[in-house]
Amino acid sequence: MTANKLNSQRQTLVHFWNNGVRSQKELHKITNIPLSTIKYNIQKLKKTGDVAHRRGNGCSKKIGSDKSRELEQYIREDSSLSLRTLAIKLSKNGVKVSRVTVGARLKELGYKNGLPNGTPMLRRQGELNGP
Repeated sequence: MTANKLNSQRQTLVHFWNNGVRSQKELHKITNIPLSTIKYNIQKLKKTGDVAHRRGNGCSKKIGSDKSRELEQYIREDSSLSLRTLAIKLSKNGVKVSRVTVGARLKELGYKNGLPNGTPMLRRQGELNGP
């Protein structure tokens, strides 16, 4: 389910709750929101007074913001470094990560890998074929 749909469901439930509709079945009939969702959100309303999504779910990143800056500095110094080399440099500074993790973090930061465009070799004027 998308976050927008969940947010609109939460707002709808809070609206009806504040207008005095307290029955789970009645809320279900009015809004057509699943009963389990209504039960869960009513529990949150009673417990905390709010139905906002609790933040901070999921794993923390191995490469935090300070190490991300360090990673970006390495790239600014030498943009031809491989992911393996960057992972080794970070591990020397206390963060043991794989090259895959480094690549994922760089992708999150907006970096793209690629080869430079090929350019034709210069020739003397009047030369059609190479030497």
